[in-house]
Amino acid sequence: MSDKRPEVILTFGNNESQTVEDLLKKAHDIGRKMRVVVVDAGPEYAGRNMVKRLAKHGIECQYTLISMVSFIINTVTKVFLSSSYILQNGALVAPMGTSMIGCLA
Repeated sequence: MSDKRPEVILTFGNNESQTVEDLLKKAHDIGRKMRVVVVDAGPEYAGRNMVKRLAKHGIECQYTLISMVSFIINTVTKVFLSSSYILQNGALVAPMGTSMIGCLA
């Protein structure tokens, strides 16, 4: 991450994002300049809680629904996605919508 310009990090706010959330908090704690865009999708809308936790930690956040990803992807410098698990053949299993964000990135 650059120390001059803040990074704009996009992540998909799902229930499997605890590792990504911990990584973002640690980067903030060591002084990295960043803004986090949390993308969310129904029916759970778990990204709302992720935004609240990150903002409470002092991280600048933006919240958007998955339908808007194609419009904001050009402003993003990094994309962090999580998965539920990895299969023996190397395939990833992730919540619905993760592959769409990956393809746009």
